[in-house]
Amino acid sequence: MDIKSKIPEVVRHIITSLEAAGFKAYIVGGALRDIILGRPNPDFDIATSALPADITSVFPNAVPYGNFGTMLVVADDIKVEITPFRDDAPGRKPNYIFGGNIYTDLSRRDFTINSIAYDLTADILIDPFNGQKDLSEGIIRCTGNTKRIWKILFEL
Repeated sequence: MDIKSKIPEVVRHIITSLEAAGFKAYIVGGALRDIILGRPNPDFDIATSALPADITSVFPNAVPYGNFGTMLVVADDIKVEITPFRDDAPGRKPNYIFGGNIYTDLSRRDFTINSIAYDLTADILIDPFNGQKDLSEGIIRCTGNTKRIWKILFEL
């Protein structure tokens, strides 16, 4: 599967700029899932080892977005959310802890189909929870214990 060619230039620029500054950066979440499925998606998520201040040092126009240390960069009508790796699995709210790596970050995500990362530099998919298989089989499966999904649903 040729994922690299489906990544908009602005998103590739953001990743290569973060990596040139000494940080790791991966495409994650719904945009990657949609690329795998052949669907368009104008919003991209990047998980990175950079902290919010680091992201701002690389992208001075980045603005805080949401409550999880996410920084937003908008370019060429593409919204790119850049979020530091988090090491707070299971769950998302109300606390989060920066740190870990791409594997700990993926382990705290909701579904296996959203727990896939793309390493642009190495041109490889990181899929520790078999999200690609679930996509191909049309299965929605939780990453980790389903209790956290029920907790989120009942908190709404």
